[in-house]
Amino acid sequence: MEPKFVVKEETKVIGMEVLRTEDEKPEDRVITRLWEKFTARLPEIKNKKAHWAALGICRETEGSGLCVYMAGAEVDSFDFVPEGMVTMVLPKAKYAVFTHEGPLEKIGETYDYIYREWLPKSGYRQVAPGFELYDERFSKPGDPFDIYVPVEVLT
Repeated sequence: MEPKFVVKEETKVIGMEVLRTEDEKPEDRVITRLWEKFTARLPEIKNKKAHWAALGICRETEGSGLCVYMAGAEVDSFDFVPEGMVTMVLPKAKYAVFTHEGPLEKIGETYDYIYREWLPKSGYRQVAPGFELYDERFSKPGDPFDIYVPVEVLT
């Protein structure tokens, strides 16, 4: 699995977040529940850049190793943020883009490949939170989606 590389301008995102904890069990379905809540509230977000696109963003909390996961939509501005939602700005960056194909349950294998195999051998390092882009190809679990990893050349 080799990535394609793209440069994306600064990206504004509005969405909802949840903290993933170390003791979380698969049956807790924390991220699945977040997506269900977010999808129901998606029409509240004004000025979305794309009607069908959604982003899943995982950012590590300061030194904890825990992940704050955001389900969000790219927007033109933060002029209106629905109550209970948060904002995030992803910086302009060069991204290595990987396509995940197959069941969502296998996403861990894709991430293992990216972070345990490809990235250490690539000559790049990650410079900001990455994200999952669920675009028009993704209409049901199992459909393909892209994983964007912001990178810069190691010096």
